[in-house]
Amino acid sequence: MIYNIIIIVVFIIYILINIDYKLNKSITNNSLLEFIWTFIPILLLISISLPSLKKIEEEIPLMTIEIKGNQWYWTYNIKEIKYKYDSYYKESSNNLNFLLVDKPLFLPSNLPIRFLITSEDVIHSFTIPNLGIKIDSNPGRINSIITNILYPGDYYGQCSELCGTMHSKMPICIKVREKEEYIKWIISRKISKELYKNYYNLIC
Repeated sequence: MIYNIIIIVVFIIYILINIDYKLNKSITNNSLLEFIWTFIPILLLISISLPSLKKIEEEIPLMTIEIKGNQWYWTYNIKEIKYKYDSYYKESSNNLNFLLVDKPLFLPSNLPIRFLITSEDVIHSFTIPNLGIKIDSNPGRINSIITNILYPGDYYGQCSELCGTMHSKMPICIKVREKEEYIKWIISRKISKELYKNYYNLIC
């Protein structure tokens, strides 16, 4: 992409420096030439956009998580299994970085997931640096992002928008697990058999 831009800029600079508009009317009033230098950038833009469109089509989310910011905790709602719970800061002597929570968000690895992020009260910001996610959580508005976390592991973050006196104790913990281990966690939530069956067929 950057090379295409450089080529276009260099070409335009060359035209501006080397063409004498007053003396060389055969070039400055040439309809064919004007068509070419208009048409070529259009083709370049199309060539840049097509791979992006293809990637968007490939990442159709198979799972939706509604995330709601509150003063001062997060609420997670896994839509497909209708499982909703709150995640609070965990008081602990080992919690030196204020990143531990009582109930982390469990997610399967290598699965397109849509986050729907909103707020119950003030503006928060759902931020996971290692996943490249930073989405504002605004009251009365839903922001969305699609992500696909390829590797299992524990990912930590915090609210990065000043939201009140307990702002520093509003951590985020996402535990990403292989699908087999994630299914075990789903079973432990004691959801209905029908929801579990539909959900299992969706992600497996």
